[in-house]
Amino acid sequence: MFNLKEYRKSYYIAHKEEMKLRSRERYCKNKEAISSYAKMYAAEHKEEISNYQKEWANKNRESLKAYKKSYQQLNREKLKANARLYRQANKDKISIARKKYRTENKEMIYQGIKEWKKNNPEKIKAIKKAYRTVHPDRVKDTKKRQRAVKAGVIIEKFTAKEIYERDKWVCQLCGNKVDKKLKHPNPMSKSLDHIIPLSLGGAHSRANVQLAHFICNSKAGVGGIKQTRLF
Repeated sequence: MFNLKEYRKSYYIAHKEEMKLRSRERYCKNKEAISSYAKMYAAEHKEEISNYQKEWANKNRESLKAYKKSYQQLNREKLKANARLYRQANKDKISIARKKYRTENKEMIYQGIKEWKKNNPEKIKAIKKAYRTVHPDRVKDTKKRQRAVKAGVIIEKFTAKEIYERDKWVCQLCGNKVDKKLKHPNPMSKSLDHIIPLSLGGAHSRANVQLAHFICNSKAGVGGIKQTRLF
């Protein structure tokens, strides 16, 4: 008995490229009419199409995952470029959406971060090490603020660089220039000196800090040759 379905299937397999070419030519000739019909059909059968897509996605979940993965690998640079363009064009929209998400999912985000840290101790170490290497001054500022919090003294938010610029890169203990390029533990490198030490109740404030050579700061210790700044 003749089976039309099987015949069509075998014919398609035998003439696959030819049929694709014909289909493409037909589409190019009737592009506007096909597009108009497709929009009209989609509008009239919205729910039906949505249900079909969900059903198809559920049936083909694994193949979809594999396709997405292979597509991302093949088009990595293109996808990155598109994402970058989208972020630039929608900065405010993205910022609002992120804030809303963080507010609504605060506990879930916190638990997720906690779990990730617990499962990735080596990665955490590597990230911290890289950060300390790239931002040594920020790390120093943070440590000084933490010491101030422990000492229970007044704390102002400022950066060491701000103080260095204010003091015009001149050591406030010996009066000589401080080389910006030198780094700790070089004795002539920059350091942030608390005039009245935190251990004696001195504030972590602009008025109570100054630029000093590392060696001058070390020699001065608690008290020593330091004098309070005049403002």
